Amino acid sequence: MDVTGAQVFINEEDIKQKILALTPEEARKLGVKHRSTLKRMKDRIKENGKINTKTKQVEKLVNTI
Repeated sequence: MDVTGAQVFINEEDIKQKILALTPEEARKLGVKHRSTLKRMKDRIKENGKINTKTKQVEKLVNTI
């Protein structure tokens, strides 16, 4: 097996709670340009409890939170 780096595990529950607690102003400071993007992320978390951590916007939040 070729391993290029260490695995990084993300605590999804922690990330979900932090995203749900964000205000649009805080999200804008962290790199999310549009309020509607934050709203869609929050709606997905509330609806089915899942979040795709591979999207560009979620990665911005994960790296800065």
